[in-house]
Amino acid sequence: MTRSRSKDIIAILTRALEVKASDILIAGGERVVYKVNGRWRREAMWEPLTDSEAAGLILGMLAATGSGAEIDAKFPKDLDFSFSLPGGERFRVNVYRIQGRMAAVLRPIPSAPPQLEELGLPLPPVERALKGKQGLILVTGATGSGKSTTLAAMIEWLNTREEIHIVTIEDPIEFFFQPKRAVISQREVGTDTESFASALRSALRQAPNVIMVGEMRDLETIQAAITAAETGHLVMATLHTRSAPEAVTRIIDVFPEGYRELVRLQLSSALSLVISQTLLPNREETGRVLAYEILVNTPAISNLIRENKIGQIGNAMFTGQKEGMITMAQCVEELIRKGLISPKTAEAVRGAPKEV
Repeated sequence: MTRSRSKDIIAILTRALEVKASDILIAGGERVVYKVNGRWRREAMWEPLTDSEAAGLILGMLAATGSGAEIDAKFPKDLDFSFSLPGGERFRVNVYRIQGRMAAVLRPIPSAPPQLEELGLPLPPVERALKGKQGLILVTGATGSGKSTTLAAMIEWLNTREEIHIVTIEDPIEFFFQPKRAVISQREVGTDTESFASALRSALRQAPNVIMVGEMRDLETIQAAITAAETGHLVMATLHTRSAPEAVTRIIDVFPEGYRELVRLQLSSALSLVISQTLLPNREETGRVLAYEILVNTPAISNLIRENKIGQIGNAMFTGQKEGMITMAQCVEELIRKGLISPKTAEAVRGAPKEV
């Protein structure tokens, strides 16, 4: 294949779809880089982009959105938006700067929401939480672990079964839902609302049954999510933590010391379910497999949260299989037993640090 200096974002993204890239990196002084099966590789068919070519590709995508958003040419600024190819294929775009130079990472967005049954999660504890009508469901994990996909699958599960009003708050909107039994209001931060926190406060006045928050980034958003879950709403959100117990700790530690006892009390009753997940290379290294742990807020777990015994939650999960709980270690052992991942991959997971 002849190398060329491609200035065509359509060609770059079409190639990404051909090689089934999960992420695409565009930056000056670098070839286009694709992430395939969890590994980054430079695309040899194109020469490195100059700074001006990279900026031109990024600004061209932004102009094509017609949103009116602009990137300040002088000062660094992060920006999130979505971009579509002529064929309808959509990408989530994050624009940022590297030493003053413009760069972007894009991620393909599937055309339709996934089905919950397709993800590989155990259905009973997840479906029980969704049928519970209220409470806080958290999906946690590192960037690229499939959190948004899991949230979308849960929304679609409700959409096909319940006559309810679902409000989603996203940055940007990823999956577009076709209303089935549910009424769905999808709001995008920066376009439809100022922030996650302000949208969440407003959502309580929009008669929702379910609220989906793309990411709980700050104290104000977390506080509003807990309040919504306490007042009879089902709230779903993501957090960047690598384990279920850490999600509990992260929420509590966001608050000032003097408020934490009250937050533990609120969370002990409002929390419903925590799914912590990651994507691992399959045994043949031709794709990826979902690994997860699940925390169900049983009376025993609720007591541990209320009494500030978070360190004991892991042991309670290990022995809580009858309630639908499972630790990451137990899940990894099951994946090995089924021949889905290699022992080497399992060792890497066991040895990974838990802190984010």
